[in-house]
Amino acid sequence: MAQAVQLVTARTVLAGAPQRVRYGWNDPVDGGPASPVTIVTDADIAAGRAAMPTMAVQATVRVHTDRHVQAGPALPIYIEHDPPLLRPEDVVRDVSGGVWYDDQRVFADTAGTTPAELGTAVASWFPVAGTLPAWTQTTSTRRPVRDFTGVVFDGSDDVLLMSSTALNAQSRTVLAVLAAPAASATRPWVSSGAANWYVGQTGGSGLDGRLISNWQDASLVTRTLATSVVVPACDATPHGYAWRHTTSGSTVTIDHWRDASLLATTTRTDGMASTAHATWYLGAFASGSLHGMWTVRALAIVLTSLSVAQIGGILAYWRIVFGW
Repeated sequence: MAQAVQLVTARTVLAGAPQRVRYGWNDPVDGGPASPVTIVTDADIAAGRAAMPTMAVQATVRVHTDRHVQAGPALPIYIEHDPPLLRPEDVVRDVSGGVWYDDQRVFADTAGTTPAELGTAVASWFPVAGTLPAWTQTTSTRRPVRDFTGVVFDGSDDVLLMSSTALNAQSRTVLAVLAAPAASATRPWVSSGAANWYVGQTGGSGLDGRLISNWQDASLVTRTLATSVVVPACDATPHGYAWRHTTSGSTVTIDHWRDASLLATTTRTDGMASTAHATWYLGAFASGSLHGMWTVRALAIVLTSLSVAQIGGILAYWRIVFGW
């Protein structure tokens, strides 16, 4: 059984060629012919008419179509979407990393006992999944604020710190849902506090902030990849972003995404320097320099190079959740 429907959440409309995702049954989904999504039942799968990917997002939906569809706790339905949706929480179960959301595990104290209410400073931000520790700030005047738009860094002195050596991995993927005004200079987002590696935005001459990756090659020469000056990247509107660093021997490939678009890529053959940092910075280059006016809804750091399909699936999943 298949029915063309358009999947609608409270914040956004999904569109694209079909791919399967498992859903339950509760929240509204309005049907329409413009963007086909296919409902697949367990009976279809058992009869060999359809199959599911090995990892699928579980969610709750209610479908309105012009055909009768039986569903319930014992009768799950499956709705296709392109790309296949993927929760970063599921990814970091299998590889080292962490996932943070602006409305979960955000605290007003560094111990993580008092939730940070809207309009209050964030002293610690614990991951909802993964092996990485919390981001913290012991100095009360340098803490970002939890706002209804996200965790807001003031661009002056706000910064969160993480104590970990895990981020020294030479392959990594940083994904985020965030907004940031156009930068007039480099504004690192996740940084080692040195030239060894950071990701963030750069810009100038009134241009929108461009995504940037900075790293050192095996000879400790600083290398940089920035998106084209004609492609808007970070700006005041929230979007999904990804920075991917892939190291295999002396071959290093760096990629940048905004939403579903690959904005920039480069491959070099001069390796990547090893790092041994124990402190990492969120929202700035280091404790006292290059602070950015970031507004953060979600962050995932995965200490391996994710595939294009995985990056697309996470950004598509976040688009449903955050609706930019």
